[in-house]
Amino acid sequence: MSSGSRAQACPLCTGRGVAPLFEIGATKVVRCCGCGLQFASTYPDIEQTGSEMYGTDYFASAQREAESRRRIFSLLLDEVEAILAPAAHRAAGVESVSASPSDGQRDTAPPRAPRRFLDVGAGEGTLLQVAGARGWQAEGIDVAGEMVRHGRERLGLQVQHATLEQAKLDLGAFDCIVLNHVLEHVRDPVAALRRVAGLLRPGGVVRVEVPNLASLSSHLKNLQSRLGLKRQPWKHYSVEHHFWFFTPATLRKTFAGAGLEIARLSTPARQWDTPTPSRRLSNRVHQRLGWGKHIVAYGRRLAALALLALTLGATAASSASALGAANDASPPAETQTGTKAPYVVVLGIAQDGGVPQAGSLDHPGWNDPAARHKVVCLGLIDPASSQRWMFEATPDFPAQLHALDTLAPTAARPGLDGIFLTHAHVGHYAGLIHLGHEVMGARGVPVYAMPRLLEFLRTNGPWEMLVRRSNIELRGLQDSVAITLNARLRVVPFRVPHRQEYSEVVGFRILGPERSVLFLPDIDHWEELDAMGVRIEDLIRQVDAAYLDATFYADGEIPGRDMTGFPHPFITRSMERFATLPAAERAKIHFIHLNHTNPALDPHSEARQFITTRGYRVAAEMERIDL
Repeated sequence: MSSGSRAQACPLCTGRGVAPLFEIGATKVVRCCGCGLQFASTYPDIEQTGSEMYGTDYFASAQREAESRRRIFSLLLDEVEAILAPAAHRAAGVESVSASPSDGQRDTAPPRAPRRFLDVGAGEGTLLQVAGARGWQAEGIDVAGEMVRHGRERLGLQVQHATLEQAKLDLGAFDCIVLNHVLEHVRDPVAALRRVAGLLRPGGVVRVEVPNLASLSSHLKNLQSRLGLKRQPWKHYSVEHHFWFFTPATLRKTFAGAGLEIARLSTPARQWDTPTPSRRLSNRVHQRLGWGKHIVAYGRRLAALALLALTLGATAASSASALGAANDASPPAETQTGTKAPYVVVLGIAQDGGVPQAGSLDHPGWNDPAARHKVVCLGLIDPASSQRWMFEATPDFPAQLHALDTLAPTAARPGLDGIFLTHAHVGHYAGLIHLGHEVMGARGVPVYAMPRLLEFLRTNGPWEMLVRRSNIELRGLQDSVAITLNARLRVVPFRVPHRQEYSEVVGFRILGPERSVLFLPDIDHWEELDAMGVRIEDLIRQVDAAYLDATFYADGEIPGRDMTGFPHPFITRSMERFATLPAAERAKIHFIHLNHTNPALDPHSEARQFITTRGYRVAAEMERIDL
């Protein structure tokens, strides 16, 4: 087995540990104690195993079975088109008008461009051929180089040699995406389906087929393996190239975690066999009991997510005029309903160590309060409900909580309806210690975090004492799954690439009744986000203000250090990347998380002037964005 990284926390739930099931060689298969998902402890190198599995032998077999495969894929497309047709009609916003014979009118639907079809794991290209022959604009991706070369050179197909994460694909462009026995191979099934969701057009569908761990065949083979009746116990798990082992229940959770709703799920016994009466009966029994060898699931983007995308796009178009300058002195604006608007307030703009940092003996901040800056943090206040939240619990927590108390006084202590954490670097969570017995003795403050960070807080002192004493109440986040705070406010976490020694790293979208804010204080490089299938420009376009990582201004900022490998985008490089954005889009960007060496901290510096003359902003403490 070609092994890669060790399995991380369960992607489907907040994680309650895993239970070992069995071992095959060096690989352990475990079950999540929270949701029941089974997975291997070691991730196979899919690019290598893909080439090994789907090389010459597979190709020869596919060629021998070409006619049978064409028949099967034709039936598959019949099924796809039956599910897709009504959804596509709704997405176009067209009602079919059946004209009476006397008026001579016809269907009012406008002509459409060819439907786009993506086959993830395209293999030898038969499905693409069949789709193309039926009028689809078909393209595919595959990790097996020989398959890709055959599809391109011999069949003239549009196929990329790439993983789903690496492939260059248009967002929101595809009517149908097929993952036929692919999801069990990928590194992160939730992230893979989230990428797929972003590629689908409104009304588009994804078809996923995976082996069914709950099948009758699997149950029998499990029993034989446990009783020692199989020559090669547990071989049916195929851990050489499978990582995830799904049941209908865990596949449903995977879809939900990716923002997809199930349109249809089945567990057929013999899906494409000639439908004789006995086979129809067998299929009905296997479907009812969930015993079929495979799970076939169709999913669509959740309607709420599609509506949200449209809403964000509309609000973003007017963002520059709506925001204006920082408005820290004015009272909250009113929403269209006449209530006071919720708002985001900046409580800190500095990197984890604050400004000045320990050991920086000559920094003017020791003598000049105007040169001091607190660690990066946002507050969220809803005047209508008297609720307050913080994004990050920093070493400056006492001063930042006091700032919230000044803006929105409350008799409760600490009076926080929740704290959202991006990751487990010291400046972003160390302030939790003030909630403990030695300081505030808080009770049940909700702390929202991703699964690995929750586990870190549960199992490491002194944080585990906060959990044990109920000073804090841990609440799980899932990638791209919204948390509803109240009727007017939601928060959406999303994974970003950054150092993950103890936890995942996320940014947040804070969604209000009329406007929204992006908070992304830490990231390695924008290009790594591109590789995850997300462009920062698209995220900026969807919001009204974007607080982005600006730890360092430029290479050479720290004397005697080669900074080319530092895991943050320099401000100068970010401005180069965003230079082609319209002025209104650039005006949304507020640089934040500045290191104590960053010259942009000085409002009179050449660096600050260079930033502002190009239409960007540097975040300021106590500036406010009405939502």
